[in-house]
Amino acid sequence: MRVGVIGATGLIGRHVARELTERGHGVRAFGRSSQKLPAIVADERIALAAGNDWRRLLEGLDGVVLAIGAVSGPDMMEAHRTLPDLVADAASGLGITRLVFVSAIGAAPDAPTLFLRSKSEGETAITSRRLPGWTILRPSLVYGPGGRSMEFLARLAALPARPRIASGPIRPIAVDDLARAVAALLEGGQDLPAAIDAVGPERMSIDDYIDALGKRIGSRPIVTARLPGPLLSLAGRAADIVGPTLLSSDFLLMLREGADGDPEALPRYCGVRPSGLAEGLARLSVPRRRR
Repeated sequence: MRVGVIGATGLIGRHVARELTERGHGVRAFGRSSQKLPAIVADERIALAAGNDWRRLLEGLDGVVLAIGAVSGPDMMEAHRTLPDLVADAASGLGITRLVFVSAIGAAPDAPTLFLRSKSEGETAITSRRLPGWTILRPSLVYGPGGRSMEFLARLAALPARPRIASGPIRPIAVDDLARAVAALLEGGQDLPAAIDAVGPERMSIDDYIDALGKRIGSRPIVTARLPGPLLSLAGRAADIVGPTLLSSDFLLMLREGADGDPEALPRYCGVRPSGLAEGLARLSVPRRRR
């Protein structure tokens, strides 16, 4: 196959590009940074720019992966709503039969955060033009080397006074497992459901996840402390003022909401059964802390 990976410099996109290449497929990589694209394994590398002619850029492809996103800031609506609309319109016009849009669990028009509401608008753009081989993949917390959320939470795990953060349930999924699932969905010839949960097998809190990161990096806290809700809200509002950052009001609210889903969805539709957290962290070579 020849597959366009849009967002190929991001955590998910670069793993998808690598997985497709290792399976023998041709990859046309799209990314915001032309400097980073040469490092991506791909046949063609195209830097995104305003006014892209997507019918021309997608011509000759058998499949498309949309794995572009922004946690906050002015690029969010462009990445989550405008770009999926343009790509879906071009892909449907060209008759591209396989498309995977990476969204997020909790995306809905009435979701509590702008991130999830904007992802929902992107989903609408896809479903309004959807062909039988198109699907929306909704991952829980995705982890892997270079992932911003994992790096941030690993820093918390390394603190001698480890914070405890109230959260809803999550099911972390390793980025390489997610990439294998995307590739399998593109390769399959069957019709796909409109949306598929992409989650790991273990249901846990964000505190459990931070503890697992701490164990992996060899950090044992002297003390743990529950962070009061008002203090977290104040930190999020301060981060909103400073500028685009992971520690935002939206990020903290999404932690409280959680990201649970159906752990049997990926095995059912593409045969990929994601690993447990400890196995995934070990396989992805998350570095241990130097003593």
